Amino acid sequence: MTTAASKGFGTTFVFDGVTIGEVLNFPEVTSELDMTEIFTCDSADETPDYLEGGFNEGVPTFQFIYDGSAAGEYRMLHDKYKAKVRGSLVVTYKNRAGVTSPFTVQAMIASLTWPGFGSPRDAKMATVGFRTLGAKTFADESGGTASSSPSASGSSSASPSASSSV
Repeated sequence: MTTAASKGFGTTFVFDGVTIGEVLNFPEVTSELDMTEIFTCDSADETPDYLEGGFNEGVPTFQFIYDGSAAGEYRMLHDKYKAKVRGSLVVTYKNRAGVTSPFTVQAMIASLTWPGFGSPRDAKMATVGFRTLGAKTFADESGGTASSSPSASGSSSASPSASSSV
């Protein structure tokens, strides 16, 4: 059985013009709707209400092979981290047919580890984490785009509106 699913092999990561080479690990990133729970003593159904805020596009973090040269990815990312650069983070996936689908979001480097390794024979690895600063745009494999954008705050109730009787 075959699938047309996108795969990790062939995925590219670019931050503000820096193509990050050999990526070892890129776990799922969760986008969430920021919400604040509101509960008052005079609630008719003893169920909290929620104030919805904007969208939090998550904190993409991945591990890559350390390149210690002056022109290496680590040095370029380190310089952008120290300068607090805000730039585009583009993660491009590829499906089995070679068709790509990128995710793009404005971001800045929030964390950058010192290079580490498991044993003296292992490649040195580093981990970089990004704080997203805007709406994420996703271009699907057919060329269509979708974007999540922050909305004005609203209020909704988590309780059912209809009452039931026994």
